[in-house]
Parts: sequence; C-alpha cells; structure tokens
Amino acid sequence: MFDDTVISELMANYPDLVPAKTDGNIDSIDMPVVMELKTSAFIESIFITSYEYLKHPTTESRISLEFKFKELMVNLLREKDSNSFYYYLSCLCKNERLSFVKLIHDNGHYNFTIEELARTANMSPSTFKRAFKRYMNSSPGDWLRQRRMARAKTLLTSSDKNISDIAFELGYSDTASFSKAFKIATDFYPTDFIKKHTA
Repeated sequence: MFDDTVISELMANYPDLVPAKTDGNIDSIDMPVVMELKTSAFIESIFITSYEYLKHPTTESRISLEFKFKELMVNLLREKDSNSFYYYLSCLCKNERLSFVKLIHDNGHYNFTIEELARTANMSPSTFKRAFKRYMNSSPGDWLRQRRMARAKTLLTSSDKNISDIAFELGYSDTASFSKAFKIATDFYPTDFIKKHTA
C-alpha cells in the first residue's frame, strides 16, 4: 500500500529518526529481499488498531492507515538497532531523492505549474520531469492532479467554503472546469461528493 515515497517524506520531515549512512560502498540493491524485524508492544498495538481500517476500505481508512504506517516506521526505529532495515533507511536518507521529495511535498499544495516547480528545484523542465518520474514514480502532471483532488476533497468536506471559492483556491479558472475535473477524478460532482460525505 505504501512505497519509498511515503518513507522518504517521513525521513525528510523527521531527519533525526535515522542518521544518513556514511559508507558509500553498499547500495540498497545489496539489501536482503526479506528482513526479519523484532516486534514490541508498540508494534503489536499498531497492528491491532489497524485491523478495523483494513476491514472497511474507505478513503478515511486509507488516510488513517497512512498515519498508522508512519507510526509503525517510527516504532521500528525506536531501538536504533543496527540491522538491515535500519541501514536501508539510512541509505534513503543519504540519497539525493530525499531532498527532491521534500521540495515537492513542501511546494505541492501551491498552484504551481510544472515550469514553476522546475525553477524551484533549479532544473530545466525536461530535467525536472525525468527526476520527478525517477523519484516520485509518477509524472508531474498526474501527481499534481492527485494532490489537487486530495486537497479538494478535504476542503469540500471540512471547510465552510463554497465550491466556487474552492475552485479558485485550487487554481481552476471557473467552477465548471473544477467540477468536470473533480468528476473525472472521483466519479462524483462536488455537490454530490459533499452530500455523500457529510450526510
């Protein structure tokens, strides 16, 4: 359900969780395919409290599981064990991908164009697109649309703003353009989405 992008974001926000590795001779490709990790009362409690979310797969459950996943990562690092998993995460911290991921997540909620994001990253648009695909496993356009729709869902269900204000805030030229894009992304028009999730 979650890949290295989520882990990299966590490491970027909390760099003290694991130090960057200093040995550059071993790459993550040398890591074992399966790693056996110690359990603890903290970790067991995460699995127990995640069970209900897994039984009921909804948008809200997905969001809650992302928090649970991050909680799991933090607790796996609690003991600072010198094991393959700890070393793998330190490789991620050393990787230039980390700073790129942090830059994108820090600026992704603004209504930047791809060209503006490229300038923020001090890259040409073509170099930026290649780096984005490599580090984020997605095209910039697809990622920005997903980010924008996630923000739209939050605003529609947890703010007092009307649909036209939300459309303007998200960078759409008019309400009709926003409604069409929202319908394509979610199968709901904004008004129907509000009714379904605030009833």
